[in-house]
Amino acid sequence: MGAARLRRVSDARTPRGGWHFYFRRPLGKTWKISSSVLEHAVDVRTDGGYTVEFPSETEHGRYTWVEHLRPHELLPAPPRWNKPAQSPPPSR
Repeated sequence: MGAARLRRVSDARTPRGGWHFYFRRPLGKTWKISSSVLEHAVDVRTDGGYTVEFPSETEHGRYTWVEHLRPHELLPAPPRWNKPAQSPPPSR
């Protein structure tokens, strides 16, 4: 999968060399929080989850933005391989 292939509009670098990528959730879908389900070391965070971001700093260093959203830009759609993390919305 590779980080270079994922870069879109908004991504951040972690102090330990990891990446955070942000995508918009498709209308009518819910996402599940998961760890290493899509691929080893790929976590999904959505409603009820959180990430640590810029300008946060830990004992390992600082989180940094690599790409920023501009005010008129929307988060990009998720990549096709993210399908397992998506599910239909809960029925009411």
